[in-house]
Amino acid sequence: MKLKILAIATLFAPLSVSAAVRAEGNAQLPQIQPCANCQLIGTAKPVLVAQEDWQEFSSSEGGFVVLMPGTPEEETQTEKTEDGDSEQHLFTVATSEGVFLVSYADFANEIAQLDSEELLGAAAEGYLTDGAKLITQRPISLDGIPGREIKYEDSDGSIGQARIFLVKQRLYQVSTLGSNTNDVQKFFDSFQLIP
Repeated sequence: MKLKILAIATLFAPLSVSAAVRAEGNAQLPQIQPCANCQLIGTAKPVLVAQEDWQEFSSSEGGFVVLMPGTPEEETQTEKTEDGDSEQHLFTVATSEGVFLVSYADFANEIAQLDSEELLGAAAEGYLTDGAKLITQRPISLDGIPGREIKYEDSDGSIGQARIFLVKQRLYQVSTLGSNTNDVQKFFDSFQLIP
């Protein structure tokens, strides 16, 4: 069971990256290109917005609030597993500077009994597929909740960053691709969990 859950955690990180790459491709961003080896999944078409249109977005179902540079497109992706279907909910905004994405996925209750550092490590590893290279990785926390922050270079040279948090059986991923440092920090710092 433990290996199955780790495999699922590893699977959802590439889905988040794939959504960000798809958003890049759909918005036709000039500074960054989708990686050649990525599989594009789904049909969400984020709207290209001006950078100064930052607004608060909250998901009561997802239990979070975050500042995003526009109204996000929502998408749900389903991953079939031996234990049943697992859904990942994605919220994406593409700008001329890059892509901003928040996602969450709920796992079986058994995940809460596993080592959180191991699960966070598996989720972080998911970003390092198809030739992506790790730049930095560090443990973080959000109001005492364990997390992981990574920065990586994708195979096409674009820079991605992600913060990953595990809250009981829910995995949150807050990620960017190709965005400037100030916007990334603003986005990351604004992410909060709500009851």
